[in-house]
Amino acid sequence: MSERRVQNSWSHWLSLLALLAPLAGAATAQTTGRIVGQTQADDGSPLPGVTVTLTSPALQGDKLQYTDESGRFRFLSLPPGTYSIGAALEGFTGFTHDGIRVGLDTSSELELTLQPGVREEILVVSEAPVIDRSSTTTGASFGIELIEDLPVSRDYQGIAFQAPGVVSGATGEFGESNPSIAGASAAENKYIVDGLDTTDPAFGTSRDKIAFEFVQEVQVKSGGYSAEYGGALGGVLNIVTKSGGNALKGDVFAYYDDDSLQETPPETPRVGQRLGTTEYDYGIGLGGKIVEDKLWFFDALNPRKTTIDLTNQGGTQISNEEESLTYAGKLTWLTSESSQVQLSLFGDQTEEEDIPTLGAAGFVVNNSDDSITNVVLRGDQAIGSTLLMEGSVGRYDLKDTDFPELDVPRYEDSTNDLRFAIASGCAPPSSLSNDVRFHPGCIGGTSAQDSGDRSRDQARGSLSWFTSTGSIDHEIKAGFD
Repeated sequence: MSERRVQNSWSHWLSLLALLAPLAGAATAQTTGRIVGQTQADDGSPLPGVTVTLTSPALQGDKLQYTDESGRFRFLSLPPGTYSIGAALEGFTGFTHDGIRVGLDTSSELELTLQPGVREEILVVSEAPVIDRSSTTTGASFGIELIEDLPVSRDYQGIAFQAPGVVSGATGEFGESNPSIAGASAAENKYIVDGLDTTDPAFGTSRDKIAFEFVQEVQVKSGGYSAEYGGALGGVLNIVTKSGGNALKGDVFAYYDDDSLQETPPETPRVGQRLGTTEYDYGIGLGGKIVEDKLWFFDALNPRKTTIDLTNQGGTQISNEEESLTYAGKLTWLTSESSQVQLSLFGDQTEEEDIPTLGAAGFVVNNSDDSITNVVLRGDQAIGSTLLMEGSVGRYDLKDTDFPELDVPRYEDSTNDLRFAIASGCAPPSSLSNDVRFHPGCIGGTSAQDSGDRSRDQARGSLSWFTSTGSIDHEIKAGFD
C-alpha cells in the first residue's frame, strides 16, 4: 500500500511538470531580489516562531514574518537596496543585522544565531556579502553607489563594459554603444528595463538613451541565465530605474565637453577637416512620496546637445548637430501588505543633422528624427512566503524617419554603390567618378526613409512556488511570454 502511494505521488508530480513545461519558455524577467535565511540557537538547533522584521528605505513599510518549524524565513519581491533585519523570540536576546545588500534578481542568504537570555539586543553593523548559491548565472551587478563612481559613458550601455567578458560590439550604426557579451555580436543580446523588453525588433540592438542618473541598478548576465531570459544568444542587460521613497530626494546635474584640450586634426585629402566639438548634457531627477509607505513617484528629464563643426577642401563649412531629450517617470503603489503595482514610462526623442560623407568639394547630409516611447505596468502578489505571482504588460514603440538635406530626386549608379548617390541638385551623374563625387559647395543626401516605425506589445506572467526538503530550498517556477 505504501509503495502504491509513492508511485501515485510520483505520477502526479510528473504529470504536473509535463503540463507546466510548455509554459516555462520565458517567465517574467526579475526586477526584484529576495532574502532567505534561517534562525538557530547557539547550539545549532532551529528556532521556529521567531519574529523576523525587515526594514529599508527602498521598502514601502516594514515586512514581518514568523519562522517555520525549521526556523526558516523568506522575504520575496524586494526592490534593490540596503536592508536591516531583526529577530526576536521570548527567552532569547534580540538580534539585528544592518547593511544587508539585496541585488537585482539575486537571493541573499543569512543565518541568524540567537543567544539565550535577556541581555541587551545584539547589533551587527556590516555589509553582508551577497552569495547566491541558488543561481547559475555569471556576470556582474552595478548598484547606484558604484555607477556614480565609474568613469564611463553616460548611458547604461557604458556600464555594461565594466563586466567580465564584455567588449565593444562595433557593428553597424549603434554597434559601438552596444556591447558584445561572451563572444556574441552586439545584435544578439536582450535589453530589459523595468521588466520591459526594449531590444530593437529590427536590429537586435538597444536604442534607448537612459542616463545613469535615472538608474537604480544594472545587471549584466553573460551566461547561465534561466529560461525567463530567453531570446538572447549573447548576454542580458537587466536594468531597474529609480522609484522614489518616503524622503524627497533629487539630483541636478550638468556636463560640458569640448575639444579644447585636443590638438586640431589635420586636413585629410579628398575629405576635409574637423574644426571643433562641443557637448551640453544636463538634467534633473526628483523622487518622493505621494502617500507615505503607499504611493511613491520618480520623474526625470535629461536634454543633450552635441555640435561638430566641419569644413571641406573647397572651404564650405557645416555643422553636424544632434539634440535629444531623455525622460523617465515611475509610480510605485503598495496595494496591500503583500502586493505591489508599478507603472513606468521612459523614452527619448532625438533630432540629428548627420553628415555620413565629407567630400573634397561637398557634403552628404541626412536629417533624422527618432522617437522611442516605452511604457510598462507590472505587479506582484506574495501569498505567505511560499507563493509569488508576477505579471506585466507593456509596449515598446520606435518611430524612425530619415530624409536628405535637399528633398529632390536622387541618382544612384547601377552598382548601387552609395558613394555615387547624391541629390540631383549637386551635379549630373555623368560628371561623377571615384575622384569627383561633388561639385564645389554641393550639399546632397543619400537616402530617404518615410517610416522606419517598429514596436512590440508584451505580456508576461509567472508563478513561483518555494518549498524545502530539510535544509535544501526548492523553487518551482512556470510562466508565459
